Amino acid sequence: MRSMSHSRYGMDLTQGPTFKNLLVFVIPIIITSFLQQLYITLGSVIVGSFAGKTALAAIGATASLTNLLLNFFIGLSVGATVTCAKYFGAGKIDMLDKAIHTSVMLSLFSGIALACIGGLFSKPLLVLMGTPDSVLNPASWYMVVFFLGSPFSMLYNFGSGILRASGDTKRPLYILSLSGLVNIVVSLICVCIFKLGVVGAALGTVSSQIFSSLLVLRCLVNSNTVFSLRIRDIKFHKEPLINIIKVGVPSGINGMLFSLANVFLQSSINSHEEAYIAGSAAGVNVENFIFLVMNAIEQAIVSFVGQNYGAKKYKRIDKVVLLAHLLGTATTILMALFVLWKTEMLLALFNSDSEVIKSGVIRLDIVCKTCLLYLPTVLISGALKGMERSTLPTIINIVFICLTRVAWILFVYPLNPTFEMIFYCFPVSWGVASLAQFIVYVIVRIIINKKQKIETISEV
Repeated sequence: MRSMSHSRYGMDLTQGPTFKNLLVFVIPIIITSFLQQLYITLGSVIVGSFAGKTALAAIGATASLTNLLLNFFIGLSVGATVTCAKYFGAGKIDMLDKAIHTSVMLSLFSGIALACIGGLFSKPLLVLMGTPDSVLNPASWYMVVFFLGSPFSMLYNFGSGILRASGDTKRPLYILSLSGLVNIVVSLICVCIFKLGVVGAALGTVSSQIFSSLLVLRCLVNSNTVFSLRIRDIKFHKEPLINIIKVGVPSGINGMLFSLANVFLQSSINSHEEAYIAGSAAGVNVENFIFLVMNAIEQAIVSFVGQNYGAKKYKRIDKVVLLAHLLGTATTILMALFVLWKTEMLLALFNSDSEVIKSGVIRLDIVCKTCLLYLPTVLISGALKGMERSTLPTIINIVFICLTRVAWILFVYPLNPTFEMIFYCFPVSWGVASLAQFIVYVIVRIIINKKQKIETISEV
């Protein structure tokens, strides 16, 4: 008999003090994201230190393209989180059970599709991006090996999304901590001992994906709550599948087009010398520590809002969005100040070449001083996804981030085609997108409040 109550890991996010619950829920996500980025960064440090700047540039050249292919399917996992959280908040346990098994089935299909796409089209896409010949072959090999682990990666993403929907952010932290160690150990062995270069780094990532997927699967199978998984019952169910797609596809398109704009930017970066490409790659690894906090809080908002939206506790949604912005502002400012303080030291961890460090400083100086403009875009987007309005942030990001960046590279950058001019499109796109997200959120809440009043009158 499965218990309606949570295990010692889960939380009912519709009850209790909002700020305390938000902190308890989000801190493990932040630590998880930090460790995940730390392991990715250490992998780049290993490659940059033992395989050279060409190998580091090769991995950097793949980053935006890898995210382009990954983000659509990761967006589907957001749909799974929202759907499971909504059914739980509404007390629809039978539908929750169907949503869990549908989500796992969808993760397997997504992973296989991603492995095929990544394996077949990596090199042609890198060529289209104008990747220099010196890094083209190692970059394409890195992507082929990396995408072989896609079925395991998707299983982990969907599985951890189900755990977060239950209010459980602790076990994803434990799993990521262990799998990250696997990543580093395998990468060290493959890169330093067997001299496999970027392929060795990719093998480290695949090994950790296999490990993490097996652990998250074990958590779901062994659960004695309503969030349990039975292997024999893994299959598609129509209603939850439609709901997952309704939320997940716009989220996936959002992430995909966001990455597509970055692929366009990377093409401009690739037009510069190898040291600039490597410096930008190192800068991305450093700045990701700033953005991971925003993304961690967004993940918390998706689950928090999802449960409360299902329970129709709309005022609690507004409160958590406000508190999340206060928390995000404080942490983002602290992270940005630290990076500005230790910029050269952090970049030197990846490569000691003075030109690489100089190029990384250019990128980080612009990003750190303006990154707070991006916060509302991330957090309000998470709230809208939790309320099953994921199409709206997708439209906003297409218009105000993707098209703005493409227009910048096509029309503004040619006026002064310097390396730093590429990155000024960040604050411009962040500012207009955040303003648009805020306006849309206010409109959505007004519509929901009117709908609630009509429902209340009808019940009377």
